[in-house]
Amino acid sequence: SLSTAAVAPHITSTVINGGNVVITFTTTSGSDTAANFVLQAESAVTSSGNPWADTGAVITGSAGTFQATIPLNGAAQFYRIRHN
Repeated sequence: SLSTAAVAPHITSTVINGGNVVITFTTTSGSDTAANFVLQAESAVTSSGNPWADTGAVITGSAGTFQATIPLNGAAQFYRIRHN
């Protein structure tokens, strides 16, 4: 049987637009939809003792290019995209 390795999403830009953080990312899988991804946040690059938390960000896009949008508030955060 054939199997393919999952390729991690690649964040291509992070911008502040109005009161939102907009993170653009790409994937090499043509079958991915926005529902395949979750934006997670953590307060420190190295573990602060808390697990990465799902942010509830709105994720849009298709055809390998997606955007995660979340309101800007609180302290600085580190973000990652998790593929479901």
